[in-house]
Amino acid sequence: MRAMLRRSISLLACLLWGCVSAPQAEVGQIGSAQPDDAGAVPEDLNVSRVWIGSTGGYIYEVGHFTPAQMASPAWEAARLAARKLAIFCPAEETVARRDVRWREPAATGEPSCARVVYTLTCSSKKKALNPALAYDREQSLLEEPALPAARNCGEKSRSNMQPAVVGGFRSRAIYSRDAGCEPSLSSRTDAFELDDVTYMNTQTIASRSVLQQAALHLMDGVGFLENAVRKDGKVHLVEVARPLPDDGRNLFVQKTYGSDREGRCISLAASQGDARWRKTVYFAETPNRAEERSDPADDAARLSELEKALQNELAGLLGIQIPSE
Repeated sequence: MRAMLRRSISLLACLLWGCVSAPQAEVGQIGSAQPDDAGAVPEDLNVSRVWIGSTGGYIYEVGHFTPAQMASPAWEAARLAARKLAIFCPAEETVARRDVRWREPAATGEPSCARVVYTLTCSSKKKALNPALAYDREQSLLEEPALPAARNCGEKSRSNMQPAVVGGFRSRAIYSRDAGCEPSLSSRTDAFELDDVTYMNTQTIASRSVLQQAALHLMDGVGFLENAVRKDGKVHLVEVARPLPDDGRNLFVQKTYGSDREGRCISLAASQGDARWRKTVYFAETPNRAEERSDPADDAARLSELEKALQNELAGLLGIQIPSE
């Protein structure tokens, strides 16, 4: 009786939320499975979810699921219900698009795993996506998973999960080590050029001696570039964890918070084929013994000012305009 009631609620939820009738697209190879292979949806459902607020609606990503879980109405209802943890539309909302991105199995004999990208509009009617929301949908479908695929597409019950260290800064991994202050350089900076879709590897490196001043900056990495192209809405920058070939089209960006005998510095570097650029500036000089150390708050403020200047300079070389705050 309970299973029948749950199935009825699930089907009703699908009808109310439009999970069946929304336009759909699937990318990648999928396996075959029957809905009854999916198993029951756990009451303490644990899945990876991402919400991206946009103009006139939002993007909701959830994953990963087996082919059987993708075919099950009960699992579809649970996927949509899980979006309610965040509210972007004050009143009604409609599932305007439902896209599926498949990824390779974790190992031989494992199922393919799907990530579902829902595009929702703050309206009771289905209508064309405005350009900003359409851009965010395209960007979400281009993004690659930060972590390797898990067995059976991951444990879905929170109570059955094993304690683990969770990471995933994509390729912008933060290294705490003795990073120095390399000199500035430029070579064919006019050769930087972004395609409609440009993939990039990034790193953010920090010296131990700079961590106090740089702590608030480390998490963003080179997010300023992604935010800038999103605002413009003309091209896509996609940061990936897998090593990219230096083929003249892929972009490589590195931000360094370093130190040497002269003081503490910030450096921003980029390369794309023959195009090379790096600029290093000091935000705190090493004091002489007779001099007092500079105020850490003043150092942090100067670091923020210089970092913005470097970001604007690199964005200009890439043909990107960083929006004013």
